[in-house]
Amino acid sequence: MKRIFQLKLSIYNPQPLRLVHLLKASALSCFFLAGCSSSSHLESNQPQKQVSIKRDNYGTPHIYADDTYGLFYGYGYAVATDRLFQMEMSKRTGLGTVAEVLGSEYLQYDIATHSRFNPDEIKRQIAQLSPEDRAIFDGYAAGFNKRIKEVLANPELMPKEFIDYDFQPSLWASEDIAMVWVGLILNRFFSASSEVSNLDLLTQLQKEKGQATGLKLYQQLRWLDDPSAPTIIESDQKAQISVHQKSQVKNISPISDQAAKQYLAQARVAMGKSVVDGVPTASNAWVVKADKTVEGQTVLYNGPQQGWYTPAITYSIGLHGAGYNLTGITPVGLPAILFGTNGKIAWGSTVGSLDTNDIYQLKLNPNNSKQYLYQGQYIPLEHRQISIKVRNQADHVLDVYKSKQGFVSTWDEKNHTAYAQKRSWEGLEIETLLGWANAAKANNWNEFLDQAKRVAASITWFYADTQNNIGVAALGRLPIRPENQHIQLPAQGDGSMEWQGFYDFSHNPKAYNPEKGYISSWNNKAYAGLRSDSSNFSYVDRVNELIEPLTS
Repeated sequence: MKRIFQLKLSIYNPQPLRLVHLLKASALSCFFLAGCSSSSHLESNQPQKQVSIKRDNYGTPHIYADDTYGLFYGYGYAVATDRLFQMEMSKRTGLGTVAEVLGSEYLQYDIATHSRFNPDEIKRQIAQLSPEDRAIFDGYAAGFNKRIKEVLANPELMPKEFIDYDFQPSLWASEDIAMVWVGLILNRFFSASSEVSNLDLLTQLQKEKGQATGLKLYQQLRWLDDPSAPTIIESDQKAQISVHQKSQVKNISPISDQAAKQYLAQARVAMGKSVVDGVPTASNAWVVKADKTVEGQTVLYNGPQQGWYTPAITYSIGLHGAGYNLTGITPVGLPAILFGTNGKIAWGSTVGSLDTNDIYQLKLNPNNSKQYLYQGQYIPLEHRQISIKVRNQADHVLDVYKSKQGFVSTWDEKNHTAYAQKRSWEGLEIETLLGWANAAKANNWNEFLDQAKRVAASITWFYADTQNNIGVAALGRLPIRPENQHIQLPAQGDGSMEWQGFYDFSHNPKAYNPEKGYISSWNNKAYAGLRSDSSNFSYVDRVNELIEPLTS
């Protein structure tokens, strides 16, 4: 049986290492500042700024600095000290430069990265940041580079992986930290869509059973809503964002077997087999009020099931100063600490189920496959050519095409169509990261939501505080879709199904101090009436394993 990693965040301040137990559930791993076993001081390259790094008895680095630049300078230095090779490969994954050092075997991953976003857009967002926000990225890169220079100057410090693969760590620019977030995290974990898979299923069923019977069978296999499915949030706000779009399927072209296989193969490379194939490995969380714990304290439990890696994909850190006072963990040393506590609140998350991505089916010009029908005329796709370096081989030249809706991933020559993806968080990648980072400074629920509204990607946030309050919010920038768009299938890319704006954050479902005294999630249905391309939720759900002990 696969062992599940769990994170427990206690948001009060008991005696060191005293564990909290949830009724009918065992206590799991904890984070506390438990005394320092070692410490060091760094001089940042800003005048008269000192950064201290103290490691507790578990080896977790705690960074102390008075300003944001110094705090993240120490953070970058600590991550580079502990995870230099992992971070080098995380950066290369985000940038699409893995094949440059590991060879042609990894070229497909670089192609997937370059085919899904434009690094120039991310650099533009970084350039527009305020000095305070920019200091996060500048400080992190400078601290990271300090450690790299130490390693390059002393061969004995070089991690073995660099020796084995025969290349050296590369210096970091400020935007490289953002590229890890965008290219590795957003691009891979927040771009999922089942619309092409659904279309492939519908196509196969109608081919075998006829149009009418095939559609009926499809609707039985891909139901829109099971009202008996357990939900994370009990909310009255659902009606405004879950209007059932009319089931318009007659104008959608079928997809060929070859195009469906191509799309799914590329998606598995870009996002991972488990994400595309629906293997249930994602995260769980539960938050309980004081009367459900032995010690009488509010507790947030979170199990970020992000897979098994050596070293772990998560990194433990403490940040103290410049408005931060947290201990927590985060994937691949991100500037935003995704799971943590600051002594006043605790926060965590599980993957969201709000539909923030759409696939568009483009009708191509039969005489020119690089043109598509839009508002009554064929217009050219945007074209960009990228040269990808491959170790010991000539560069690979990649042609990237983009429609008004987004990057083109798949071509269906048989049906003169192509498929492009639109994501509501595009253009807000850095804003989303900063919202997540600044949530760590919140002292109460309202301050927490002020940062939550900045997050454009679909994610479910959990909250607890020392005043016996608990909360949950389903985050994500929600598109206002036209009534003629079928929520489960690709939209038409001819201009007739364009988004009509976005709902205000006030429409996102939330719950604060629910009467039942707890909140539970195992990536189940976010709220009643949820509509999305992959909302096959039912009363049969693994979250029941959490609900049973919580209700008893």
